[in-house]
Formats: sequence, structure tokens, C-alpha cells
Amino acid sequence: MYVCPKCGKEYKKNVLRKCDYCKKVIGCDYCLTSGTLEYRYCDDHNPKPKKNKGEEILKFIKIFNGDVAPDEPLYKHAVLQLTKIANEEEGEGLNKIINIFKDSTKVDVSEVLIEGLIDVFKNVRSDEIIEPIAEYIDNSYLNDEFVYLPECIELLFKIKTNKAVEKIRELSEYPSVEIRKQILDVLSEISQEGEINLESEILKIYDEILAGRPEYAVGEIYDLIALFTDIDYRVRDNSVRELADKDSKKELLGFLNSSNPQIIGYTIRTLALKNELKNNDEKNNDGNIKEDEEIKEHNINESEEIKEHNINESEEIKEHNINEDEEIKDLDVDSKEPKDINEDEEIKDLDVDSKEPKDINEDEEIKDLDVDKKISEYIKHEDGFVRENVVSYLKSKGMYDKIFEAISDDSTNVRISALDALLEGGEHAKEYIDKIQGGDNEYAKNYITNEEMRYAENVKREIDLHSKYAKDFANYSEDEEAIEEYKEILKIDKNNAYAYLNLGEIYSKIYRYKEAEEYAKKHLEISKDSEGWNLLGRIYNSKGMEKEAIDAFKKSLAIENNFLSHRFLGEIEQRAKNFDEAIKEYNALLKINDIASIRSRISEILREQGKKEDAMNELQKGIDAFPDEIEFYKDLSMMLMDVQKLSDAEKLLRTAYRKFPYDAETAGMLASILFQLHKYSESEYLIRKVFAENPDVVKSEEHAILHEILGMSLGEQGKMTEATKELKTARHLNPSLGKRP
Repeated sequence: MYVCPKCGKEYKKNVLRKCDYCKKVIGCDYCLTSGTLEYRYCDDHNPKPKKNKGEEILKFIKIFNGDVAPDEPLYKHAVLQLTKIANEEEGEGLNKIINIFKDSTKVDVSEVLIEGLIDVFKNVRSDEIIEPIAEYIDNSYLNDEFVYLPECIELLFKIKTNKAVEKIRELSEYPSVEIRKQILDVLSEISQEGEINLESEILKIYDEILAGRPEYAVGEIYDLIALFTDIDYRVRDNSVRELADKDSKKELLGFLNSSNPQIIGYTIRTLALKNELKNNDEKNNDGNIKEDEEIKEHNINESEEIKEHNINESEEIKEHNINEDEEIKDLDVDSKEPKDINEDEEIKDLDVDSKEPKDINEDEEIKDLDVDKKISEYIKHEDGFVRENVVSYLKSKGMYDKIFEAISDDSTNVRISALDALLEGGEHAKEYIDKIQGGDNEYAKNYITNEEMRYAENVKREIDLHSKYAKDFANYSEDEEAIEEYKEILKIDKNNAYAYLNLGEIYSKIYRYKEAEEYAKKHLEISKDSEGWNLLGRIYNSKGMEKEAIDAFKKSLAIENNFLSHRFLGEIEQRAKNFDEAIKEYNALLKINDIASIRSRISEILREQGKKEDAMNELQKGIDAFPDEIEFYKDLSMMLMDVQKLSDAEKLLRTAYRKFPYDAETAGMLASILFQLHKYSESEYLIRKVFAENPDVVKSEEHAILHEILGMSLGEQGKMTEATKELKTARHLNPSLGKRP
């Protein structure tokens, strides 16, 4: 026998209902109304909102405390509902949620609860959450637990108010590697939006590390140098020079074992800069030698005059006493004062030789030898950036034997760096220059003997450098700076097609089509390639010169089959109602890269041509290729309804609803189909569920049709009072619904 826990009736067959989520028995088929949320869920998991905010919040908190994973629909539903409560204007709900978060961080609770509340806060734009999040970070630091630290730092960044930025700066004072890593990442993101001066913030953190927390210095400077590789090159270079000026050698040595070639390269570069600074200081000290020599000569002359005067005055006394004192003087000189002086001097020399210099110089020599050896090994590193900086370091140490090994490097930049270093080495590197002249390395021999070749190669290096800087600027949308870098290239090489092409791209991007067209044409004068014609075609298209654009795109495709030319040709032909040509271009494009939006365009064109079956086939191909693109399901369902294939539309929409259960439009379309198929109770259930999960939809003019479908479904079930209410609501939200025939 089966006993209903709700009405107490007994049944011979199983007619009991279970909660869709927890599978707990909640009633029977006869005491619960089919189509209602109560019919599907128990009280704990019923998503229908309660009137009391506190009870409603606790209901969703209970979901987090249950056995639910963040990727499950119920978890996402709880986050969505709590977010809506938190964003209500009166703020009462947000305060309750914040208090629950504070209490939860002080005791041992489900990690899902903390994660869920953080997910809620991600969608709340209020300064009220700054302090509780900062407090959580405080506790994380004290307890040495950083489970959700990245999420919390990101959360503060997303708020983007001045108060949040200040809190981020405060957090940068933590003596914690983990927190500082997150802070550096956040500072980098904020700086890209112009919120702060990144260079000053990085150097501020660096100063704090050296001043008070040396035990964390290696890890922190590691992150600083890593960050230099991702930000504006001017900030990076200036910061590296700042590091070189500071006493950071000890900390920087730890980075030579990094797996990141950029970090190794910049570390070696920094050490090379330190050596150069030291060498410059020594040269400046040598400049004072002449002045010291003049002072010494003046003192000698003055001493000679005094000496001559004393000799004349003492001559008589000396002659008188010479016989008597000679024996005593010899005795004193041999046995007393000189003996004491010599013994002390010998001991002093011994102390100097055996103590201070021995300890200091030996340690320094060992350290330098280890560093030199380690960096020398990197002359064979696989990354050219590392090898080029190794040459700079070897040059700063005068290690020309190691530099000589790099003259046959695979990288042109490394070869040139090595050869330039040997040429600048003068007498110290003369033997290696002689080896090159007598060897079989033709490139190296030509380079050191041919001034024109040296000039040409260094010009290429300079162009490469400007090109790299231009790309950095363009990546950060600093368009004017990128333009200046490309123009610098043209000052060096007025026939550089690459610079003209990229100038045309940037000017087109910022809508300066006159300059863009000018540079595109200059590029084509030098290099009539596919890219140049494609750029010119896009510029003409933006200016409304469709005939010229079509001609340019066709010239581009004649040289090389490419995605952009097919795409823009398709768009132009579609606008001109040349549908067959448009479909031809789009299909050619799909062979290069299958894109959902292009398949949608093809189906639109086929529908406009009245080719419904072909359009539906194209949409089905879209679903097969992109099963997570909901628009394909909706579009195909609409077409199936148009041709009265309601069962096929129902099947497709049920699939879409399972994949996208929180999409109100999909649920509404399915409810409409169910109504047309006379499945009134199920239609009612779906719409009520949509209203329960999306309170904004209830009052939306856009979704007034859902009230109408619900009203008609209720009417068909004989629930006339409720039906009338829903129909009135529909016509209130959208008066045109009541005027339809």
C-alpha cells in the first residue's frame, strides 16, 4: 500500500509525487494540482518566491547548504533569485545577505554557501559589499586560507568605485605573496582603463618589499617582472631601470631559474643595466685622477722647500754630534722603533690579507662567478629575447670570449648584438675581431668590414623595435601612439609596405577614412597583395562606395582566398537583394570558417526568397554545428509553427527548454505550442514557472503574450476567474492584444 503524506489516503498502486530536486515524497496525484510548482517541488525546493524576504533568503541559503554543485540549475537559480533580492531598491534584502555572509565567514560552513554568496555579490553594484569582502580577505590572510581570494579581488575590481580602488591599494600592503599576486593583476586591469598610474603603484609595492619584507621579496619581484611583460613598454622599461638602480641584485638572481623566457630575459637585462651603472661610476672616478695628481705634485714641492730649510739649520748640530750619536742611532734603528713598526705593519698586513678582504672578496667573487656562469649558459637558450639580453650582460662584464660564441646565432638580432659588442670592445676584443677576419663566417666578416651592411642591419633592428612598440600600443587601443610608431618606421624606410598597411588599418578603425584610403593605396603601390586590396575594399564599403568595394574585394580574392573578402562581398550582395550571389559568398566563407551568424544569414535570405524548406534545413545544420546557440532552436521552431508542424516544433522546443531552462522566451514559445496542442495544464505550469523565476517578466510589455496564453489555458480548464484576471493583465500591458481578431 502507498500512503500519501499530504492527504493520508492509501493506494494500491504508486500514485505518489516526488520533488523533482530531492526526490522526497510530497503528495499524491489527486491532492496536488497538476501544473503547479507545488506539484513538482517540496517546500524547501519550491522556487516560487515567498512574501517574507527573510524567509525567502533563508530558503535559497538552505539550497547552498544542501548537496548542490555550482554547475547545477538549482544553484544557478538560487544565485539569480538572491541577486534580484539584493538589487532591490530598499536595500533590506542586501543587508540581510551581507549579514549572512559575515556570519558564514566566521564559522565552519559549506564552501558552496561562500561561493554562492560571492557569485551573488558579483552582480551587485554597491559599495556596501566592499567592507564584508575586505573583512573576508583579512580573515583569509590571518588563517592562511586563500580559497576564494582571486574571486574577492576580482569582485572589488568589478565594483570600480573610488572606494573599491582605495581598498585594493590598502590590500597591497599585506605581507602575503598570494594577495600581492592578485593585487598586481587587478592593478594591471585598472590601469588599462585609466584609473591609476600603474608604474607608480608597482614601484610603490616594490619599495615596500625592500623596506620591510625581504622574506617575500623574491616572489614579489618575480611577479613584478612578469607584469612588465604585459603592460605598456614604456612603463616596463622605466620600471626595469628603477629596479636596476636599487640594491635588488640578490632578489633578482632567483628569477634565472624561471620557466618564463620573458622573465629570464628581463632579469638578465636588469643585471646588465646594474653592471653598466657600476662601470659608468668607475669611469667617473677615473676622471678625478688628473686632479689628484696635481694636488700631489703641489704637496711634493712644498715639502721640498721645508726639507731644504731644515737641512741648512741642522747642519752644524748634525756635524758636531755625528760621531757620538751614530752608534746610538744605529742601535735604535736596528733594535727598537723599526722593529716595532715592522712587526705591527706585518701583523696589520696579515690581518688585512687574511680577514676582511678574504671574507668579503671571496664571497663576492663566488657569487659573481655563479651568476656569470648561469647567465653564460643562457647564450644557448631557445628564446632569442633571452639570448640577446645575455649578450648585453656579457658585454657589461667584458666577457668577449662568450660573446664570440653568439656571432653564428640563428637570430639576426642576437648576431648583430654580439658583433656590435665585439666592435665596441676595442683593444679588449681585438683578438676576436682578428678571428672573425681569418675565419669562414661570411656574414660576420662582411658585417665588421662593411659599414653599409652594419647600417642596413641596424636599421632593420630599429624598424623591428618600432613595429613591436606599435603592436603593443595597438593591443591597448592607444591608437595615436601606434600611429606615431609606424610613422617613425616610414622616416627610416619610406617604402615600408607593412607600415602603410597598418596605418591604413588604424585610421580605418578610428573612422578617419581619408587617411586610411591614402595609406592603403600607398601600400598597394609597393605591394599589390590580398591584404591591401581587402583593406581598401573595407574602407570603400564604410564610405558607401559599394561598386569600388566589390572590385577591391574581388581583386583580393583573385590573389588569395580569404574570409573577410567573402564576408563583405556577401553583405554587399545581400543589401543589394542579389541573394544567390550573397549565398554563394557566404557558403565560400563557411568553407574557411564555420560561423553561426553566417548560417543565420543564409537562412534569412532563403526565407526572404520564400524557400522555407531550404531555410529550415539550414537552421537544422546550424543546430547540428552549434548545439548551444539558442537562436537556431527558436528560429526553426517559429518556421515549424508557420507551416503547422506543431509536433515537430514541440519536440524541438522541449530540447531547447532542457538546454536553456531559464530562458523566458523559449519557455513562453513552448507554452504557446502546448496550448495549441490542447495541453493546457502543462502550458499553465510552464508560464507560472517563468513568472516565478523571472519577476521582471510579469510586468513586461514584451512578455504580455504570456499572460494571454496563461489566461486562455486557464479558461480551457474552466478556471474562469483566474483566466479573466490574466487576460486583463495582458491587455493592460499591451492594449493591442485585445484588438486582435
